[in-house]
Amino acid sequence: MRWASVALPAVAAVATVLAVVLYWPFRLDLSITRDSTRTRATARVSPWPFHASVPFYVRDVPPPTIPAARWSVADLPETFERLRRMARVITSAASLGHKLIELTWHSSIGTGDAASTAIACGELWAIKSIVAAWMCSRWGRGRKAPSVSVAPVFGPARFCTSFHVVLETALATLLRDARLRSAAWSLAGTLRKRRANEQAAGLEY
Repeated sequence: MRWASVALPAVAAVATVLAVVLYWPFRLDLSITRDSTRTRATARVSPWPFHASVPFYVRDVPPPTIPAARWSVADLPETFERLRRMARVITSAASLGHKLIELTWHSSIGTGDAASTAIACGELWAIKSIVAAWMCSRWGRGRKAPSVSVAPVFGPARFCTSFHVVLETALATLLRDARLRSAAWSLAGTLRKRRANEQAAGLEY
């Protein structure tokens, strides 16, 4: 029939386009940096052949329009709780099927006291070791060895960190990954709740 001769190529074309969209490899580039006052999170996507990337998420906490208080020793428990939560999200989402391209995570921390600074460094190393081990065991070691460091700061209280990971995957792999979807929804819920709390406190975005 005439309609069939038209419909079949159209269906085949749609199926081909859908397959290309689902299985075309891309790289997800996530960067989180923090100085003594603010945290910035950025995410970029780079489709194969990976010559260009497109940013799709940028956020400063607190926003640049809000005066930021410097990090202090009183913030240490909350800082480590956030890092542990981040480690749990990563390890729960570290399913097979993705490929690690690059991992760097450098931090410096000081509490103003040599003994507690050493303890804080040990705690930070423990969290980083868990994250790096899970990523490498599930996603491979990447094109170059992961670069991870913790530097003690002996002086005023200070915490700075720079986390950068590049992951190669495909949309079909992400859609099939139930653990990653669950972790992403959990993280998104946490971010929405935190943003609502900040806005309720008068922090405008």
